[in-house]
Amino acid sequence: MSNAATGPGQANNAIQNDTWNNLTPGTVNVIYTVIPTGSNGCVGDFFAVTVMVKPEPVVDDQMTTVCSDEITGVTLGDDVDGPSAATYNITAINDGGLTASAGAPAVANGLAANVIEDDAWTNTTNAPVDVVYTVVPVSADDCEGDPFTVTVTVKPEPVVADLTDGVCSDEPIGVILPDLDDDGLDITTYDITAVAAMGLIGSPTTGMGINDINEIAGDVFNNPTSGPLDVVYTVTPYADGCAGTPFTITVTISPEPVFNNVSTINVCSDDALGYTLPATSTNMLPLTTFDISAVVSPNLSGTATTGTGLSNLNAIANDAFTNLTNGGLTVVYTVTPYSNGCVGTSFTITFNIRAEPVLNPNLNTMVCSDAPVGVTFSLAPPPTGFPTVTGYNLVSVTPDAGLVGAMGNATPGNNLPASAIAADIWTNTTSGTLNVVYRVAPNRNDVGCLGDEVDIIVMIKPEPVVANQGPELVCSDVPNGVMLGNDIDAPAAVTYNITNIEYNGLTASAGSPTFPDLGVSANAIAGHAYTNKLNTNVDVVYTVVPVSADGCEGDPFTVTSAFAPSRWLPSRKP
Repeated sequence: MSNAATGPGQANNAIQNDTWNNLTPGTVNVIYTVIPTGSNGCVGDFFAVTVMVKPEPVVDDQMTTVCSDEITGVTLGDDVDGPSAATYNITAINDGGLTASAGAPAVANGLAANVIEDDAWTNTTNAPVDVVYTVVPVSADDCEGDPFTVTVTVKPEPVVADLTDGVCSDEPIGVILPDLDDDGLDITTYDITAVAAMGLIGSPTTGMGINDINEIAGDVFNNPTSGPLDVVYTVTPYADGCAGTPFTITVTISPEPVFNNVSTINVCSDDALGYTLPATSTNMLPLTTFDISAVVSPNLSGTATTGTGLSNLNAIANDAFTNLTNGGLTVVYTVTPYSNGCVGTSFTITFNIRAEPVLNPNLNTMVCSDAPVGVTFSLAPPPTGFPTVTGYNLVSVTPDAGLVGAMGNATPGNNLPASAIAADIWTNTTSGTLNVVYRVAPNRNDVGCLGDEVDIIVMIKPEPVVANQGPELVCSDVPNGVMLGNDIDAPAAVTYNITNIEYNGLTASAGSPTFPDLGVSANAIAGHAYTNKLNTNVDVVYTVVPVSADGCEGDPFTVTSAFAPSRWLPSRKP
């Protein structure tokens, strides 16, 4: 305040500009004692001038702290002992660079005590900022008090930009919540809600007051559809108790290829599997690679194709397995498909390898020319037995040159009986043993499976070939002297079987001509004589089968002796 000076010689307006500060609760009188002095220098009687100074409201400075975007809640203060402030004049607002987000803060007069109560300020910096209101309280007598300040410390709110990420189906999303906002403010806690797209399988982590930045990193979602799907987390960050604007974390879940296990596929022993891996999944995703493992039954022989990152759809198509047991055995492939880098759930492909019948390897034999080969097809006799067959495939019949097949020999064909070649007869008139090779495969025609082809070798021993002999003309009752002939180039006949004698009415007079007479020597008939009482020559015809040292019979030949009548005594015909 300013006051007039005391002393003589003051002007008439000496106290006009005096101000007095009344800090009491009531009106205070200020009394001036004035002695007038005339222009002639004469002093008059003193008089008093009384000035009544009304009190002003006195309000202390105010301070509060709020979060960004939170209303101040401030009611402007009042004089604690009077006079009360009836209105307020806001003379200045220092916003510290902040922007009001609520209320209408402005410089104005005659305002109510709650004028800044609903003001809110946005602080997106990384530190608290003060907003300072300068306020003049005004009493009901229109007396202005000294200005006081209201300082609102606005704590910052965290600001985080929306985030995006992407993972494959069934992989943890791996998203780490930010521990600092975009300009470096420490984030202390989070409130999280989430919405997963329809078709996704899995539960997103949500909650309030979460303080673990890895809270959602382990979330896993399964996407069995044909396209990518999103899970959207809405995260409200907090810094020192102040909530920031919610931001979103959008995680795109790429689909995984989906398959059902493949039903058992029947394949014959030794046949290629012939299975082509699928180019697309059941949910219509293109497949790029496969990881393949396999479990092969212990009694199967063969190697399953396995590996990682295989891209050939025919990777297992040529796999083949041999099953020599008496029943089906399995090969189970476990296939893990990949599509656009995303792994699908493994599926299995099961193959039932049907057993193949195995022809008995001991069916080779040796027979004589013109004898049935006598081979009946049979299977190898393993300890557990092979599967039964429905027939046998005669693949080929290959005789050596020089063999002649009798009529009715088996010809190549399928599903033949076990006795298909048993009655075959081959004629070998050469000098040595010749072979006929039957190539045979046992046939499980009920399931379409063949056993391995096996060669059955039938060795045909040669037969002796002897030309017909005679006629030799001899006299009645004279021994014919015939020696039985032999094969001119082998095999030699070592014995003979006389299978028939045509006497033609003659009676034996020497020797003992009878038939059948088996295993005789070459001179067996040399001593035979017959009595011819007729008037013409009569033939006695022997039917003879030559027999080799191997016991092989040749074709029958004839030996003819002509006996002259007893009255005709010619010399013996040479």
